[in-house]
Order: sequence, then C-alpha cells, then structure tokens
Amino acid sequence: MPVACYQIDGQMISSPNFPDIDPPDLNTDWKESTIYTNRSTDTRHSGWIWQIAVRRSNKPIAVLVVLADKPDPTPQEALDIKQTAAAISVELSRLLAAEENKARLRSELIRDLFYKGSVENLAVRADVVGVSIPNNGIVAVIRGIPPETNAMELLRDLLPRVSSLLSSYPILYEKSEIAMLLPANLRGESTTSMLSRGGTINVPNIAIGISSQVKQISEIPNHLYEARVAALVSEKVYQGRMVTLEEAKAYGLIAPLAGLEPIKRRVIDILTPLITEAEGNRSELFATLKVYSECNGNLSEAARILHIHRNSLAYRLHKIEQLTGRNLDDPEDRFMLAIAVHLYPFLV
Repeated sequence: MPVACYQIDGQMISSPNFPDIDPPDLNTDWKESTIYTNRSTDTRHSGWIWQIAVRRSNKPIAVLVVLADKPDPTPQEALDIKQTAAAISVELSRLLAAEENKARLRSELIRDLFYKGSVENLAVRADVVGVSIPNNGIVAVIRGIPPETNAMELLRDLLPRVSSLLSSYPILYEKSEIAMLLPANLRGESTTSMLSRGGTINVPNIAIGISSQVKQISEIPNHLYEARVAALVSEKVYQGRMVTLEEAKAYGLIAPLAGLEPIKRRVIDILTPLITEAEGNRSELFATLKVYSECNGNLSEAARILHIHRNSLAYRLHKIEQLTGRNLDDPEDRFMLAIAVHLYPFLV
C-alpha cells in the first residue's frame, strides 16, 4: 500500500508509488494511537485513507498516511501502522533534537561574539553550527519603529535578496532589534547599499545603523554599540534612513547621553520655554535655534535656510535669549543650547 509521512514543517517523505494527493490537515486535534479512516475525496485516489499522528513528547510532529482499498485495517495492519508511526517518531525525534541542539549552540556562539568578543575554539564552533565569520566586516543593527515591532518581522521586511544572503552570518535576534555581523560586500555589491535599498524601498517601520569596520573579533561588542547608536540616530533624526556611525557625526556622540536621567531633565528644563505651545510662535523658536546652531552662528546662512529676513532672525534669537536666560554671544551658553537642541529628538 502507498505510504507517506507529512511533517509539521511541510516536508513529505513517501513510497515511490504514492500519488500527489492533497496533504492532511496537520492542525487537526489528533488523538494518541488512533487510526483515522476516511473515504478519499481526491480524484487521484479513489479508495480509503488511513491516518495516524506521529508524536514527540505527546505532541504531533507528523502524520503517517496510508492509501487503502478498504474502510478499515485488519488488527495486524493496525499494529503495523502503529509500529511504523512509533519508529518514525524515534527517528524524527532524533533529527529534531539534533537540530535543536545545533540551534542552541549557534545561538550561544552568536551571543558570545556580540557580547563577549572573545570566543574559545571559534573556528571549530562556527564550523559545527554553520556560521561564517567575515573578515573586516561590519555590524548592522535593524530596529523597529516603534520599538515594539517584532524582530522577526524586521528581517522578513527586508528585500528577499538581502534575506537570502544573510543566513550563514551571525544574526542576533533581540526583542525589538536584529544585529548582524556581515562582510563589507555581498556578491559584488556593497552590503550597506543592499541594506539601504532593503530599508527604503518598501519598509517604513525600520531604522538601520551601521558600525565602523570590524578589524578584530574582540572589538565586536564595541561595534555592536556603535551600530545601535547609529540606528537610534537613524530613527530619531533621519526618519529611518540607514545611517553609518560616520554619517551620524555629532549625533553619534551625544545620543547615548539621552539615556541619562539627569541630562534628560536638564535638557527639558532648558528647552521647555521654546517648545511649549502656550504662545503660538514658540515652537518656531526651537527650529530657529536648531538651524542657527547647525550654521555655527552664521546669521546670513541661517536666515537663508529659514527663508526669513536677517532682522527677523535677530528678533527670534533675542526672544530665545529672553526665554532661556542664555546669552548666544557667550560660547558656553551657545554650546549648551546647541547640545540641548540636538539631544531633544532622542527624548521624545
């Protein structure tokens, strides 16, 4: 009789004469040691179908299907079917346990790489679990916007071509981000270009940060930190556009400060007079201060960018001084305001 085994993961193994019929419903509530018999409704088999669940730890992992020409098996046939299901269970359980152990070892290796940097027997461990460690690579971090975005969804959202090329490299899945250790080039194309394309064509809910070049395995934890900072800058400043640590510029230096509560309170205290909605023109004062700071105090350039007259800019700057109690002619006050206005996006 034709026989086939349908696994929960979609794989199917069958005898040579087994027809291409519709697979069983693997989500059925299969009772233990029960052989289900049904009349076939598939035109490719006009007889009966006998089915029994293959179990592992009391959970179905596959379904054994036998095509028959009668409604019920004989007692001996039923015994043979149950014994076959038990033998398949032993073999599938062995294979699944090996896969689970490999996945565990792979996860441990990858976490050691990203968080310890020093990995004993790296080459041997990487070979066992099928992980490629690139030379002079980069660390890329993809984070969800908002942070609650599921990490697995992030990787699926990238271009299929990108996803298919990443499987052999270290990928660290965290709750709301994915970190990857990748070579500088993938199949002749810059990795950063490929990731940028994946993140900007059809994925509006991710931010991508790229570290500087990784030259030594021991430096990977530092490069993970760099990429996380760059991803934060990508999210808060560049609306999700991929950002390298170099492109993050000063934001890459000050972004980590936003996590310090005393600095957060200080920034809010300094800028609250400019961002409150109590008076209609105060929100534009915040934008004015930001542009003025980015223009390094050049009034003409700031007025040009803001599309206002130089005298209007001077009036706004005077209002900023009045509201904040800071003197923009004082280098230290001007520096403090510049830091505060650039830190503010990371607080909201």
